[in-house]
Amino acid sequence: MPKKKNDRPTDCGVCKYHVNTTKECRRRAPHPSQDDGFVIAIWNRTRDRDRCGDGSTTKEIVLCDDCEHWYQPGDQPLSPPFRQGLSREWWADSGYCTRHAPTSTVDEGQWMFWKVTNGSFGCAEGSSASAVLEAANQWQLPGIEH
Repeated sequence: MPKKKNDRPTDCGVCKYHVNTTKECRRRAPHPSQDDGFVIAIWNRTRDRDRCGDGSTTKEIVLCDDCEHWYQPGDQPLSPPFRQGLSREWWADSGYCTRHAPTSTVDEGQWMFWKVTNGSFGCAEGSSASAVLEAANQWQLPGIEH
């Protein structure tokens, strides 16, 4: 079967990484920051007519709750001291995006914190845990029957 060609979209309005309801560009995963331990990831908004060189009309966003980079310490949702105006239900499906390692800083002794996302969020830099498991289940050594 031929591979799908990753055609660049003519604009953000037709890009698979552009969330049309919120106008967010979800091409990149959030990077850690020096803020504090419960900063919620916010993606930049783009106009439908905008365009970049990293868009796609064929690749899909990987949802956070299916991403191998999404982390819930102790397999539990996050429990911040303040809910930041979000519902208990929202926090019940929360975790950290650990896709990117911290980068260097000019401030000595700074702590880095990963951004909080909801399981229903997603981005194009995610790696689908279910797809990896499915591929592993289909893979077998020669001469060994399942």
